[in-house]
Amino acid sequence: MKRLGLGLALLGLIVAQQVFVVPGNTRLAEALHNWFHVPWFALVTLGLIVLFGTWRGVLVAMLLAVGSELVQLFTGREASALDIGRDLIGLASGLLAGFAWRQKRVLPAVAAVGLLLMAGWPMLEAVIAKSEAHARWPVLMDAAFPETFYYLEPTTAAHADAQGYHLIMGASGWPGVHLTEPVPDWCGFDAVLAEVVLDAGEPIDLFFGVRTVPYGGSTHYTRLQVVSGSSEIRVPLGALLPERCTPVNDLFIYTNTEHPGRRLSLRRVELIAN
Repeated sequence: MKRLGLGLALLGLIVAQQVFVVPGNTRLAEALHNWFHVPWFALVTLGLIVLFGTWRGVLVAMLLAVGSELVQLFTGREASALDIGRDLIGLASGLLAGFAWRQKRVLPAVAAVGLLLMAGWPMLEAVIAKSEAHARWPVLMDAAFPETFYYLEPTTAAHADAQGYHLIMGASGWPGVHLTEPVPDWCGFDAVLAEVVLDAGEPIDLFFGVRTVPYGGSTHYTRLQVVSGSSEIRVPLGALLPERCTPVNDLFIYTNTEHPGRRLSLRRVELIAN
């Protein structure tokens, strides 16, 4: 009966992993969802070792790590090699915990906990980034502070250095960058101010847009023309927001596909009041 109960508990853990999603669309929610793979698989590994013995249990756990991701191809979710890696970290943690319990050893237990903590680093990184973003508000990004690049999500080839965040325009889609997870309340501000540098060549059309709260809410944008060289662009919030105090989910800056190979560099983006 104990083995049956353990088997049912393992089945419940496996099903839960396939359907459970941490709510929210923030970096922290994503990091937390990813981290859950590790303790989840540590528990699964411990259960499998009890059911099948150490090496058979480890073998079944390895097959399960791969199989649980392949199943997601048929459930509307994305399979991920990184998730398999997190499962294997959980496997190692569970194996160490099982060894520590059986042999009454402290060092393997410390190592098992250490693996769980190391796997949680992205969560700590997200918390630190959010704290720094609030401290620098209303600055959304600044090349002088590389930590402000954390919330940038490019839609084209990009790289960053002390001179700016450099976007290489692609030939498909809408090449540009999303500045995600700003403080949503922009009531006290009147405009977005962006310092940009465009490489030599013809002027290009540059679009500034916002996506309003909730996530996936309505999108509003405006178009300006940018010339080569350094420019300071001021975009009134009245051109972006349907109402002055509409909460904002993210800001995006992009162009069209008519300028492949051109480079646009962002030096600083902030909100300003008149």
